[in-house]
Amino acid sequence: MSFKIGDKVENIQLYNQDKEITDLISDQTGFTLIAFFPGAFTSLCSIGMNQIDAYLDDLEDNKITLVGVSVDSAFALAHWKEQNNIRYNLLSDFDRKCVTKFDVAFNNLGGMEGYISANRAIMIVDKECKLVYQSIGENPGDEPDYGKILEIIKSL
Repeated sequence: MSFKIGDKVENIQLYNQDKEITDLISDQTGFTLIAFFPGAFTSLCSIGMNQIDAYLDDLEDNKITLVGVSVDSAFALAHWKEQNNIRYNLLSDFDRKCVTKFDVAFNNLGGMEGYISANRAIMIVDKECKLVYQSIGENPGDEPDYGKILEIIKSL
């Protein structure tokens, strides 16, 4: 299902890197940035997720929670998070329910017939679960404009 700005999205639960069930959307802050990424241990994902992690230094006064979502296992996400010093939760969508619901599933990643991953996408949702921003790449190689996203976050 595709969402439009202003649509209410379902807050689902996923396992984080510590194998703890975690809400996708935080009600503890004003907004949640959801960064969908194709896979841990890939070069472009490492660059992008580290770029998002760097936002944390600029967001001390802003009320936003960052989460990353991929179809990788919690075990892989834990190791990748540690290796890259990522400070926010990484969530495992191992059953692909989240990427399907948010319409960011990508088929045949890397030429692997039948393999479904997350496409690269950024969504920002408010605490009432309304979509306030989205950027979905044409394919996993399309990176979002990270500078623009930081500007949007600061304007919230």
